[in-house]
Amino acid sequence: MLEAYKAKLGSLPFFQVEGFDASKIQMHFVDELPYQPWGDYHAKVWGPYNLYILKSKYANPQELFTSSAGIRLFAHECVHLLQIHKEGSFLVFAVKYVLGFILSGFRYKKIPYEREAYSIESSLATQLVS
Repeated sequence: MLEAYKAKLGSLPFFQVEGFDASKIQMHFVDELPYQPWGDYHAKVWGPYNLYILKSKYANPQELFTSSAGIRLFAHECVHLLQIHKEGSFLVFAVKYVLGFILSGFRYKKIPYEREAYSIESSLATQLVS
């Protein structure tokens, strides 16, 4: 199931960026997310192609991909993976993410990377299931 979604993701125009390879996305279902300084989230990207999902929210890919909220979460986090790729490294992305958080007055949904991901996650999710 995950492989099919990665293949579909890679075929979407938004993700057709030179050097980005959706087939490299690795999903990890974990008990705790790595480094969570600002709140309680269900998923996180960590590194260029790693996506971590809390087992307490979605236990496995089948559970994730059988709900519209799960598919939107996957699409949202994959936008972040593409943002990392476009920045050239996870470190550059992380620094700009934190800076965006500070400059937004510590408002999560005002972080530029989050605004972009939230603005297109539903559209991407719809394309993934069509």
